[in-house]
Amino acid sequence: MSRVQLALNVGDLDASIEFYTKLFQTPPNKVRENYANFAIAEPPLGWC
Repeated sequence: MSRVQLALNVGDLDASIEFYTKLFQTPPNKVRENYANFAIAEPPLGWC
């Protein structure tokens, strides 16, 4: 199974983490300085 990755530049990382945590209903997989990574397994993100 292939995996799609998407990188976004955001103005406020903390606000973005809060938004995507609610959207994906899961916390980030990794958080570093100026970086957050979400590993979404269910539901998989796919092409429309």
